[in-house]
Amino acid sequence: MINDEPAVRTVLAEILSGHGYTVVQAQNGPEGLARCEAGGVDLVLTDISMPEMSGWEVAAACRTRFPSLRGGLITGWGDQLDPALIERHHVQFVLVKPFMPSNVLREIGKVLTPMP
Repeated sequence: MINDEPAVRTVLAEILSGHGYTVVQAQNGPEGLARCEAGGVDLVLTDISMPEMSGWEVAAACRTRFPSLRGGLITGWGDQLDPALIERHHVQFVLVKPFMPSNVLREIGKVLTPMP
């Protein structure tokens, strides 16, 4: 999970790890991509609006460098996103802030299965 807001990372990590997912956290795009390079990542969940590298740039880099890696975006303005842009970046889902744990688990559960 890539997000420059520690509180958002913490909440998402607690939600996901509490339901059997292993969560790797990064505070920015370059750090997140480096963690993907290390392997063992099945899905990248990234905030759209971040310094250094936007979520769109992370999604584009993942599509090029890790074509089988699935991805989701986090945003506070999801209703303003162009569906064609989402599809072009091969993003499987968008979580709109403020999000409910049930929404997070539902969207991620569509593309991943937690380990028992």
